Amino acid sequence: MTQINGVSEHANFYPMLREEALAELAADIQANGQRDPITVNKDGVLLDGRNRLAACKKLGIDPLIEVYEGDDEGAFVRSSNERRHQPTGSRAMSTALSLVKDGKRKNGRWAYGTASNFKDPKDSTFRLNLSWAGTVLDELPELAQQVVDGATALDDAYKQAKAKRDSREAEERARIEEARDEQAREDKAGCYFDNHSEAQEWLNSKPQGTFETMRGAYAAYMEHDREARRAEQQKREAERREKQDLEDRRKRIAARLSQLAPAIRELRTLKQQPVAEREAVLSYMSDFVRAEFEEIEGEIKC
Repeated sequence: MTQINGVSEHANFYPMLREEALAELAADIQANGQRDPITVNKDGVLLDGRNRLAACKKLGIDPLIEVYEGDDEGAFVRSSNERRHQPTGSRAMSTALSLVKDGKRKNGRWAYGTASNFKDPKDSTFRLNLSWAGTVLDELPELAQQVVDGATALDDAYKQAKAKRDSREAEERARIEEARDEQAREDKAGCYFDNHSEAQEWLNSKPQGTFETMRGAYAAYMEHDREARRAEQQKREAERREKQDLEDRRKRIAARLSQLAPAIRELRTLKQQPVAEREAVLSYMSDFVRAEFEEIEGEIKC
């Protein structure tokens, strides 16, 4: 009798029958014999027939065994389970797990021709289910066994996985767009320095490595330029105020001088008056104003 040395990982991707169904299989084998032999590879690793092996153990009989002589054990296991009585979503996930082990999925896609190799006469949506299963394995592989066991429906797992994929892809697009925008800003900053000799001269005056990016240099130059403009504006404002102050002072002097001419005429007239009249006029002044007037009167020649 051929020795069975473990079970292929491909075979373990497909669930065992429940106890009730396994008991029915054992009863059938007991009544009708084991019609389909268990298949093992050349090393005795079981490829197909785990339920038959379990049923034979229940009956205490040696199972019929045949040896697989081919070289694609994964494909053999998947083919052996293609028409198995297993919900489509669960079987699609089992098949997907087996295909992944064989390296049939890369970069979020099944290898060319993988899905077209499956023809399921009972369920035309099997290929779609296989596509969904692939997405679940890409994004939420922790849900795979739940789908195989029937604890989570494949379409529910796919919706969760698709939402995660869509979010990740949106973030990636945003990252790429941001990187593109950053590069565009970097190029724009470089062009600015190329086209403005004063800015280029300023940049050349900075030590090597002062700025990590041209955008950083551009931002620093813009701040420098703003400061220079503010300083220039403040200088012009100070000059304007100084000019305005001088003009205002001249106007005030002119206004006071314009009042001086009538006063001088009055002084001339006063000097021609008798002394008594002069004293009468000056008596209306305060002592301080009269003293100041008499001092100025002596300096002015009328």
